[in-house]
Amino acid sequence: MITQERVKELFEYRDGKLYWRKSVGAKIRGGERAGSRLKEIYWKIAYNKIYYQEHRLIFLMFHGWLPKELDHISDELTDEGIKSNSIENLQPIEHGSNVQKTAFVRGISRYRGVSKSKTINKWIARIRKHNHWFHLGTFYDEKSAARAYDSAAMRMYGEHCFLNFPGGE
Repeated sequence: MITQERVKELFEYRDGKLYWRKSVGAKIRGGERAGSRLKEIYWKIAYNKIYYQEHRLIFLMFHGWLPKELDHISDELTDEGIKSNSIENLQPIEHGSNVQKTAFVRGISRYRGVSKSKTINKWIARIRKHNHWFHLGTFYDEKSAARAYDSAAMRMYGEHCFLNFPGGE
């Protein structure tokens, strides 16, 4: 496992990105951006035949430890098409909260946790925790269902939950 000291020796942090401090082998030159794209929205860095996610190395560099789960506070993508790895955008997170951010009920709705029932022509709100789905109710309009989801998400996942209306719309 790579250490904080080794990360600081190898990399320089600039604007949420890591750059090699010095040349490492024939293909890697000092001052160049370290790594390449991984899974479309993440950046990976290979060192000693091990791949590390850039955001995890950045967190380790600044904090000296690695949480089991690490969250990007904002999921907005940078000009490179990846999530921002600025240290201000990274936070440790519990597994359940991280799953809640990514568990999205896909359907006709544009809101998380909301789908349309064609049989009763109403919007259904539900949320998942510990591999169990909780039915939150049926609603005549999509936004009411989304608000019910937000209320349940705050109760179940706390401050790190994903909300459809973060500003309380």
